[in-house]
Amino acid sequence: MLTAPQLLTATDDALVAEAEKHAASGQWTLVRGALEQLWARGFKRDMTALHIGDACMNYGAVQDAIRWFNKALDLNPKLYPAQEHLIFIVDSRADTTEAEATAVRHDWWRRFGADAYQHRQPFKNWAHPEKRLRVGYVSGDYYFHSAAIAFTPVVTCHTDQIEPVFYSTLEKSRYDYRTKLWMDRYGDHFIDASGWSASMLANTVRADGIDILVDLSGFTGNNRLIAFCHKPAPIQIQAWGYVLGTASPATDVIFADPIVCPPDVRDTMSERVVDLPSLLSYLP
Repeated sequence: MLTAPQLLTATDDALVAEAEKHAASGQWTLVRGALEQLWARGFKRDMTALHIGDACMNYGAVQDAIRWFNKALDLNPKLYPAQEHLIFIVDSRADTTEAEATAVRHDWWRRFGADAYQHRQPFKNWAHPEKRLRVGYVSGDYYFHSAAIAFTPVVTCHTDQIEPVFYSTLEKSRYDYRTKLWMDRYGDHFIDASGWSASMLANTVRADGIDILVDLSGFTGNNRLIAFCHKPAPIQIQAWGYVLGTASPATDVIFADPIVCPPDVRDTMSERVVDLPSLLSYLP
Protein backbone atom coordinates (compact mmCIF):
# COMPACT_ATOMS: atom_id res chain seq x y z
CA MET A 1 0.00 0.00 0.00
CA LEU A 2 1.24 3.48 -0.87
CA THR A 3 1.77 5.86 2.02
CA ALA A 4 -0.13 9.15 2.08
CA PRO A 5 2.84 11.31 0.93
CA GLN A 6 3.49 8.95 -2.00
CA LEU A 7 -0.15 9.04 -3.01
CA LEU A 8 -0.15 12.81 -3.06
CA THR A 9 2.75 12.88 -5.52
CA ALA A 10 1.80 9.82 -7.56
CA THR A 11 0.92 10.13 -11.24
CA ASP A 12 -2.61 9.49 -12.49
CA ASP A 13 -1.43 6.19 -13.99
CA ALA A 14 0.09 5.10 -10.69
CA LEU A 15 -3.15 5.82 -8.84
CA VAL A 16 -5.18 3.92 -11.44
CA ALA A 17 -2.83 0.95 -11.08
CA GLU A 18 -3.12 1.19 -7.29
CA ALA A 19 -6.91 1.14 -7.46
CA GLU A 20 -6.88 -1.84 -9.85
CA LYS A 21 -4.48 -3.77 -7.62
CA HIS A 22 -6.65 -3.33 -4.55
CA ALA A 23 -9.83 -4.10 -6.50
CA ALA A 24 -8.33 -7.42 -7.60
CA SER A 25 -7.91 -8.40 -3.94
CA GLY A 26 -11.26 -6.96 -2.85
CA GLN A 27 -9.78 -4.24 -0.65
CA TRP A 28 -12.46 -1.69 -1.45
CA THR A 29 -11.59 0.91 1.16
CA LEU A 30 -8.10 1.12 -0.35
CA VAL A 31 -9.61 1.31 -3.82
CA ARG A 32 -11.67 4.25 -2.64
CA GLY A 33 -8.61 5.97 -1.21
CA ALA A 34 -6.72 5.77 -4.50
CA LEU A 35 -9.74 6.89 -6.50
CA GLU A 36 -10.39 9.86 -4.24
CA GLN A 37 -6.81 10.96 -4.91
CA LEU A 38 -7.65 10.81 -8.62
CA TRP A 39 -10.80 12.83 -7.96
CA ALA A 40 -8.78 15.49 -6.15
CA ARG A 41 -6.49 15.70 -9.17
CA GLY A 42 -9.47 16.26 -11.50
CA PHE A 43 -8.94 12.97 -13.36
CA LYS A 44 -11.96 12.01 -15.57
CA ARG A 45 -14.26 13.19 -12.83
CA ASP A 46 -17.51 11.62 -14.01
CA MET A 47 -15.99 8.13 -14.38
CA THR A 48 -13.92 8.50 -11.22
CA ALA A 49 -17.05 9.42 -9.25
CA LEU A 50 -18.80 6.37 -10.71
CA HIS A 51 -15.96 4.06 -9.66
CA ILE A 52 -15.77 5.58 -6.18
CA GLY A 53 -19.50 4.88 -5.86
CA ASP A 54 -18.90 1.29 -6.94
CA ALA A 55 -16.11 0.89 -4.37
CA CYS A 56 -18.37 2.27 -1.63
CA MET A 57 -21.17 -0.06 -2.71
CA ASN A 58 -18.85 -3.06 -2.59
CA TYR A 59 -17.97 -2.56 1.07
CA GLY A 60 -21.41 -1.43 2.23
CA ALA A 61 -20.98 2.36 2.49
CA VAL A 62 -24.45 2.85 1.04
CA GLN A 63 -24.98 6.56 1.66
CA ASP A 64 -21.52 7.40 0.32
CA ALA A 65 -22.20 5.30 -2.79
CA ILE A 66 -25.45 7.17 -3.45
CA ARG A 67 -23.67 10.50 -3.03
CA TRP A 68 -20.93 9.56 -5.51
CA PHE A 69 -23.36 8.16 -8.08
CA ASN A 70 -25.30 11.41 -7.92
CA LYS A 71 -22.06 13.36 -8.38
CA ALA A 72 -21.30 11.30 -11.47
CA LEU A 73 -24.74 12.06 -12.90
CA ASP A 74 -24.40 15.75 -12.11
CA LEU A 75 -21.21 15.78 -14.17
CA ASN A 76 -22.55 13.55 -16.94
CA PRO A 77 -26.36 13.22 -17.01
CA LYS A 78 -26.10 10.47 -19.66
CA LEU A 79 -23.73 8.22 -17.72
CA TYR A 80 -25.96 5.16 -17.78
CA PRO A 81 -24.02 2.93 -15.34
CA ALA A 82 -24.26 5.58 -12.63
CA GLN A 83 -28.06 5.68 -12.87
CA GLU A 84 -28.29 1.90 -13.06
CA HIS A 85 -26.07 1.40 -10.02
CA LEU A 86 -27.93 4.12 -8.14
CA ILE A 87 -31.24 2.33 -8.66
CA PHE A 88 -29.73 -0.99 -7.63
CA ILE A 89 -28.33 0.36 -4.36
CA VAL A 90 -31.47 2.38 -3.55
CA ASP A 91 -33.45 -0.85 -3.99
CA SER A 92 -31.10 -2.67 -1.61
CA ARG A 93 -31.65 -0.28 1.31
CA ALA A 94 -34.07 -1.52 3.95
CA ASP A 95 -35.29 2.00 4.66
CA THR A 96 -35.99 3.00 1.05
CA THR A 97 -39.57 4.16 0.58
CA GLU A 98 -41.70 3.32 -2.43
CA ALA A 99 -41.70 7.01 -3.30
CA GLU A 100 -37.87 7.08 -3.36
CA ALA A 101 -37.67 3.93 -5.46
CA THR A 102 -40.22 5.32 -7.90
CA ALA A 103 -38.51 8.71 -8.14
CA VAL A 104 -35.12 7.26 -9.08
CA ARG A 105 -36.80 5.16 -11.78
CA HIS A 106 -38.63 8.16 -13.20
CA ASP A 107 -35.28 9.92 -13.36
CA TRP A 108 -33.85 6.94 -15.29
CA TRP A 109 -36.80 7.06 -17.69
CA ARG A 110 -36.41 10.79 -18.26
CA ARG A 111 -32.67 10.53 -18.92
CA PHE A 112 -32.50 7.34 -20.95
CA GLY A 113 -35.85 5.92 -21.98
CA ALA A 114 -38.28 8.63 -23.02
CA ASP A 115 -36.58 9.64 -26.26
CA ALA A 116 -36.30 6.03 -27.47
CA TYR A 117 -39.96 5.43 -26.68
CA GLN A 118 -41.02 8.60 -28.47
CA HIS A 119 -39.35 7.33 -31.68
CA ARG A 120 -40.65 3.75 -31.52
CA GLN A 121 -41.65 2.15 -34.81
CA PRO A 122 -44.85 0.28 -35.77
CA PHE A 123 -44.92 -3.52 -35.59
CA LYS A 124 -45.16 -5.85 -38.57
CA ASN A 125 -45.87 -9.03 -36.63
CA TRP A 126 -48.31 -11.45 -38.25
CA ALA A 127 -51.35 -11.86 -36.01
CA HIS A 128 -53.19 -15.17 -36.34
CA PRO A 129 -54.79 -17.45 -33.74
CA GLU A 130 -52.88 -20.49 -35.03
CA LYS A 131 -49.54 -18.74 -35.18
CA ARG A 132 -46.61 -20.10 -33.19
CA LEU A 133 -45.62 -17.26 -30.85
CA ARG A 134 -42.01 -16.08 -30.88
CA VAL A 135 -40.88 -15.21 -27.36
CA GLY A 136 -37.55 -13.47 -26.85
CA TYR A 137 -35.64 -13.51 -23.56
CA VAL A 138 -32.98 -10.88 -22.87
CA SER A 139 -30.49 -11.57 -20.09
CA GLY A 140 -26.86 -11.14 -19.09
CA ASP A 141 -27.09 -14.19 -16.82
CA TYR A 142 -26.92 -17.20 -19.12
CA TYR A 143 -24.32 -18.84 -16.92
CA PHE A 144 -24.14 -20.15 -13.33
CA HIS A 145 -25.99 -17.31 -11.64
CA SER A 146 -28.81 -16.97 -9.12
CA ALA A 147 -31.13 -15.30 -11.64
CA ALA A 148 -30.62 -18.12 -14.12
CA ILE A 149 -31.36 -20.67 -11.42
CA ALA A 150 -34.74 -18.95 -10.99
CA PHE A 151 -35.73 -18.45 -14.61
CA THR A 152 -34.27 -21.52 -16.37
CA PRO A 153 -37.01 -24.01 -15.32
CA VAL A 154 -39.65 -21.69 -16.79
CA VAL A 155 -38.13 -20.43 -20.03
CA THR A 156 -36.91 -23.88 -21.09
CA CYS A 157 -40.23 -25.70 -20.62
CA HIS A 158 -42.47 -24.21 -23.30
CA THR A 159 -44.98 -26.14 -25.36
CA ASP A 160 -44.57 -26.47 -29.12
CA GLN A 161 -46.85 -23.44 -29.53
CA ILE A 162 -43.99 -21.16 -28.46
CA GLU A 163 -40.71 -20.62 -30.25
CA PRO A 164 -38.16 -19.21 -27.76
CA VAL A 165 -35.24 -17.01 -28.78
CA PHE A 166 -32.52 -16.12 -26.27
CA TYR A 167 -30.60 -12.86 -26.57
CA SER A 168 -27.51 -13.09 -24.38
CA THR A 169 -25.77 -9.91 -23.22
CA LEU A 170 -23.23 -11.88 -21.19
CA GLU A 171 -19.60 -11.21 -22.15
CA LYS A 172 -18.02 -14.20 -23.85
CA SER A 173 -15.18 -14.16 -21.32
CA ARG A 174 -17.71 -15.17 -18.64
CA TYR A 175 -19.21 -18.14 -20.49
CA ASP A 176 -19.21 -21.34 -18.43
CA TYR A 177 -20.57 -24.87 -18.64
CA ARG A 178 -24.15 -23.66 -18.23
CA THR A 179 -23.71 -21.22 -21.11
CA LYS A 180 -22.58 -24.15 -23.24
CA LEU A 181 -25.74 -26.02 -22.29
CA TRP A 182 -27.84 -23.11 -23.56
CA MET A 183 -25.84 -22.94 -26.78
CA ASP A 184 -26.00 -26.69 -27.41
CA ARG A 185 -29.73 -26.85 -26.75
CA TYR A 186 -30.87 -23.83 -28.75
CA GLY A 187 -28.28 -23.44 -31.47
CA ASP A 188 -28.95 -20.37 -33.62
CA HIS A 189 -31.81 -19.43 -31.27
CA PHE A 190 -29.18 -18.53 -28.68
CA ILE A 191 -27.85 -15.20 -29.91
CA ASP A 192 -24.74 -13.42 -28.64
CA ALA A 193 -25.85 -9.79 -28.27
CA SER A 194 -23.16 -8.82 -25.78
CA GLY A 195 -21.52 -6.22 -28.01
CA TRP A 196 -24.73 -4.73 -29.34
CA SER A 197 -26.06 -1.31 -28.55
CA ALA A 198 -29.61 -0.93 -27.28
CA SER A 199 -30.82 0.27 -30.68
CA MET A 200 -29.12 -2.62 -32.48
CA LEU A 201 -30.78 -5.13 -30.18
CA ALA A 202 -34.16 -3.42 -30.58
CA ASN A 203 -33.85 -3.43 -34.38
CA THR A 204 -32.88 -7.12 -34.38
CA VAL A 205 -35.80 -8.07 -32.11
CA ARG A 206 -38.16 -6.21 -34.44
CA ALA A 207 -36.66 -7.84 -37.54
CA ASP A 208 -36.87 -11.28 -35.87
CA GLY A 209 -40.62 -10.81 -35.44
CA ILE A 210 -40.59 -11.35 -31.69
CA ASP A 211 -44.16 -11.23 -30.37
CA ILE A 212 -43.35 -11.17 -26.65
CA LEU A 213 -40.07 -9.81 -25.30
CA VAL A 214 -39.08 -10.63 -21.73
CA ASP A 215 -36.48 -8.81 -19.65
CA LEU A 216 -34.69 -11.13 -17.21
CA SER A 217 -32.12 -8.65 -15.84
CA GLY A 218 -33.77 -5.45 -14.65
CA PHE A 219 -31.24 -2.98 -13.24
CA THR A 220 -28.42 -5.50 -12.94
CA GLY A 221 -25.24 -5.91 -14.94
CA ASN A 222 -25.41 -6.20 -18.73
CA ASN A 223 -29.08 -5.23 -18.87
CA ARG A 224 -30.55 -3.83 -22.08
CA LEU A 225 -33.55 -2.02 -20.65
CA ILE A 226 -33.07 0.85 -23.08
CA ALA A 227 -33.69 -1.64 -25.91
CA PHE A 228 -37.08 -2.29 -24.33
CA CYS A 229 -37.74 1.46 -24.33
CA HIS A 230 -37.65 1.32 -28.14
CA LYS A 231 -40.71 -0.99 -27.84
CA PRO A 232 -39.51 -3.54 -30.42
CA ALA A 233 -42.15 -6.16 -29.52
CA PRO A 234 -45.94 -5.82 -29.17
CA ILE A 235 -45.91 -7.23 -25.63
CA GLN A 236 -43.03 -6.64 -23.22
CA ILE A 237 -42.64 -8.29 -19.83
CA GLN A 238 -40.29 -8.11 -16.87
CA ALA A 239 -39.89 -11.32 -14.94
CA TRP A 240 -37.77 -13.47 -12.61
CA GLY A 241 -34.37 -11.79 -12.84
CA TYR A 242 -35.34 -8.46 -11.20
CA VAL A 243 -39.01 -7.94 -10.43
CA LEU A 244 -39.15 -4.46 -8.93
CA GLY A 245 -40.44 -2.60 -11.99
CA THR A 246 -38.98 0.03 -14.28
CA ALA A 247 -41.46 2.96 -14.36
CA SER A 248 -41.31 2.52 -18.14
CA PRO A 249 -44.54 2.63 -20.18
CA ALA A 250 -42.76 0.38 -22.67
CA THR A 251 -43.03 -2.53 -20.21
CA ASP A 252 -46.59 -3.83 -20.27
CA VAL A 253 -46.54 -6.53 -17.61
CA ILE A 254 -44.48 -7.66 -14.67
CA PHE A 255 -44.79 -11.24 -13.43
CA ALA A 256 -44.96 -11.50 -9.66
CA ASP A 257 -46.76 -13.16 -6.77
CA PRO A 258 -48.28 -11.70 -3.59
CA ILE A 259 -45.11 -12.39 -1.61
CA VAL A 260 -42.50 -10.65 -3.75
CA CYS A 261 -44.90 -7.89 -4.78
CA PRO A 262 -47.39 -7.09 -1.99
CA PRO A 263 -50.45 -4.88 -2.61
CA ASP A 264 -48.93 -1.68 -1.20
CA VAL A 265 -46.05 -1.90 -3.68
CA ARG A 266 -48.27 -2.42 -6.71
CA ASP A 267 -49.93 0.95 -6.38
CA THR A 268 -46.68 2.70 -7.35
CA MET A 269 -45.82 0.50 -10.36
CA SER A 270 -46.43 1.52 -13.96
CA GLU A 271 -46.55 -2.10 -15.17
CA ARG A 272 -49.63 -4.28 -14.88
CA VAL A 273 -48.88 -6.97 -12.29
CA VAL A 274 -49.77 -10.53 -13.25
CA ASP A 275 -49.49 -13.07 -10.46
CA LEU A 276 -48.05 -16.51 -11.04
CA PRO A 277 -48.78 -19.37 -8.60
CA SER A 278 -45.21 -18.81 -7.40
CA LEU A 279 -42.76 -16.44 -9.05
CA LEU A 280 -39.61 -18.33 -8.08
CA SER A 281 -38.75 -21.86 -9.06
CA TYR A 282 -35.48 -23.66 -8.55
CA LEU A 283 -33.08 -25.54 -10.74
CA PRO A 284 -30.20 -27.24 -8.89
